[in-house]
Amino acid sequence: MDVAALAARLAERFESSSADCPKAILIEHLPEFTAGEAESALDRLVSAALREGCFVVGEGETSAWGQAYTLSRPFKAGRAGLLVTPGDMDGDSLLGTPLGRIRRADFPPGRGFLISAGRARKLQVAMEEM
Repeated sequence: MDVAALAARLAERFESSSADCPKAILIEHLPEFTAGEAESALDRLVSAALREGCFVVGEGETSAWGQAYTLSRPFKAGRAGLLVTPGDMDGDSLLGTPLGRIRRADFPPGRGFLISAGRARKLQVAMEEM
């Protein structure tokens, strides 16, 4: 099943209240679906899932989120997310939350900010040594 069809089917289930909220909905490379056939269905799915109180994760490169207006809107409006190795403007542009001045040297791999209700807290994601 393709992404557009699956997203539409899941959105219908949430909208009809016949689906229990899963632990999480994870959408990898979400901004890459901008201007494609799946954009509308994914937007509908994310909106319906968030209305039901589901935990929704949209993953993507920072540079791609800036051009994904429709798909990024619910994430920015929610002012909640995880920004790993962010730039100065990422908090404001992606989640509507300023992070202040950031020095890249202060952000080794896995370090970032957890944004919740528009408040930023530093965090370090555990990573396996290679």
